[in-house]
Amino acid sequence: MIEVYYESAYDTLLIEFQGEIDVAQVECLFLDIQKISPRLKKKFKLLTDLSGVTAIDVRTQPSFVRIMDFLNTSGVAAIVRVVSKPAQDIGLNILSVFHYSKEVSIRTVSSRPEAVEYLKKMSFA
Repeated sequence: MIEVYYESAYDTLLIEFQGEIDVAQVECLFLDIQKISPRLKKKFKLLTDLSGVTAIDVRTQPSFVRIMDFLNTSGVAAIVRVVSKPAQDIGLNILSVFHYSKEVSIRTVSSRPEAVEYLKKMSFA
């Protein structure tokens, strides 16, 4: 399951992954992000919580690349990923090098509270 929310108080797009993730779910995620994107300000923040992931189908990679490219052109300025176990690292850091501009700040943390605190301190006025 993948859930996506927009937190207007912190201008943050939140994507939460739970369980086994397949291609169809990631394609639906892309559509959900497109629906939310008009509310995003330039230089918005992204919190991606992978702590609930048990497995991700390797065939999702092209869909993740498409999402990254879309977020990059939409103005993402900072990304915080919650990865509580090394097995949850699905190669997003490597893909990020090629699909986000060098100005995008990317940080990986081990807990959701740590991610939220980090994002609250960030400002892109």
